[in-house]
Amino acid sequence: HSTSRRQRQMCIRDRYKVIPQFALRAGYNYQSSIFKDDAFKNLPLNSIQTDTDFVNSESLSNYTLGIGYRGSMFYADLAYKYTTYDAKFYPFDTFDGNSLVQATKVTNTRSQVLLTLGIRF
Repeated sequence: HSTSRRQRQMCIRDRYKVIPQFALRAGYNYQSSIFKDDAFKNLPLNSIQTDTDFVNSESLSNYTLGIGYRGSMFYADLAYKYTTYDAKFYPFDTFDGNSLVQATKVTNTRSQVLLTLGIRF
């Protein structure tokens, strides 16, 4: 049976130019899981893989803020990105055709600051 499903995405962005050279930005992005709830890692009995743990990612959200400068020769962009996603972590596979071991709910977060500098020529 198939373990994947259609992924849903939603994106909202806005930009405001304070003056022609400076812009402020904000955005939000949502992605649903590509895995069905009952998806599992199916290892053959004679597999040489020893990593039996797996994660079923549920949903992912990105939040962004940024400021940018565009001059005639130089440009700069500073952005902050906050990512959070939920997942179900399975420490090992005990699939016997009837059930899986109980999943642990996990929420992961990540913060990033990104700087881009450039010169036009």
